[in-house]
Amino acid sequence: MGWFSSNLWRCECLQSYSLFKAPLKVFETYSCLFLLIFVFSLSSSVFSSPSVFAQENIRPTRANVHQKQVINRNKLTVSVITGEVASTHLRMASDMANALDGKDGNSLRIIPVVGKGGVQNFLDILFLKGIDMGIVQQGQLKYLQVQDPKLYADVKSRMQFISKLYNAEFHLIVPRRITSMKMLQGKKVSFGQKLGSSDVIARTIFDKLNVDVDRVHEDLSAGLNKLKSGELSGVAVVGGAPIQGINDIALGDDFHFLPIDPKTVGLKPYFNLIDDFLPTKITSDQYPGMIEKDGFVSSIASGALLVVYKWAPKSKRYKKLDVFVQGFFNGFDEFLRPSRHPKWREVSLHANVPGWTRFQPAADWLSKRRQEIGQEVSAGEMKIAMDVFVRQYMKVGTSDEVTILQRDDIWAGMRRVFGRWWTG
Repeated sequence: MGWFSSNLWRCECLQSYSLFKAPLKVFETYSCLFLLIFVFSLSSSVFSSPSVFAQENIRPTRANVHQKQVINRNKLTVSVITGEVASTHLRMASDMANALDGKDGNSLRIIPVVGKGGVQNFLDILFLKGIDMGIVQQGQLKYLQVQDPKLYADVKSRMQFISKLYNAEFHLIVPRRITSMKMLQGKKVSFGQKLGSSDVIARTIFDKLNVDVDRVHEDLSAGLNKLKSGELSGVAVVGGAPIQGINDIALGDDFHFLPIDPKTVGLKPYFNLIDDFLPTKITSDQYPGMIEKDGFVSSIASGALLVVYKWAPKSKRYKKLDVFVQGFFNGFDEFLRPSRHPKWREVSLHANVPGWTRFQPAADWLSKRRQEIGQEVSAGEMKIAMDVFVRQYMKVGTSDEVTILQRDDIWAGMRRVFGRWWTG
């Protein structure tokens, strides 16, 4: 019994010790944990202290500077979809960038985007991410609506125009032996890139004239080279004259611009064309290698518009385009310099486009300008100024010496130029 009692006491002591040791281990564990947390927090504060390790601050500072650059370079950057590399569209968009980037100390930047022109530009403005505005041909909207009436029936409610820019002339280059449109029946004619400006307008013109040709799609340079080699019988190009690519390739005396007038297409078909296009002419000043000095070739033209997607008034895209509009209208004289494309001299900022709604910031700017002019000018002063303008610019002799078409051209040009002449 003694031995048993002694061992039982030892077991009880060990059990008591175990019961005591368990909470001790818990206490030691938590003490270590708190100690580690304290040391970690102390080391973090020490290592992040500018006085000890200032080098660590470089990384967030660089990130902040980078983010600031991203914000600044995007908040007033707008993109404009244009035509092919040799197109007038691209030249004019480049002029916008050169004239307006960073003007008046702001960070406005215009990025021209090389596109295909024509219907493709409508589609890019409507659906392509990152495109704010673009240059399109006025008469091409009908083509879209005919192709898919359901999808494009309301397209004018989704797009608005800032300004009509210029008239893009229709150029039809053929061998000299071809003297009428009917002579191209069944022959190969290049219409430019598919769904581009030249393609859509050339299709419309040939369809209206009931001339069925074998359409091929070549860029301007390839088309002109194939015309010279005899693989093609014609090249149709639509763009603001002069088109750089035409003057770049020496076609020689074997080729000419086929006139588009009542004589070459017929009187009734010609007036059918005039329902959708404007009478115009291509001159020797524009193409000295193709037209005799002081001469011209009759043609037709389609109006080019600067259009935007109908952004919500409070959206960032809308606000960016508002800044662009102010710079574009206020700085328009920059586009009239000799170094700019000559088509800028045809632009009438006040011209309305039937069936289209003007972008509201542009409409507001023009309304304010009209009020300023109205306050400055009386009806009598306007008449006197018009008389002066007529004497200065009407240099064609008596009315008996000009044809009806020339007279229309003269008066249309005078009305257009007078507005710019007077406001200037």
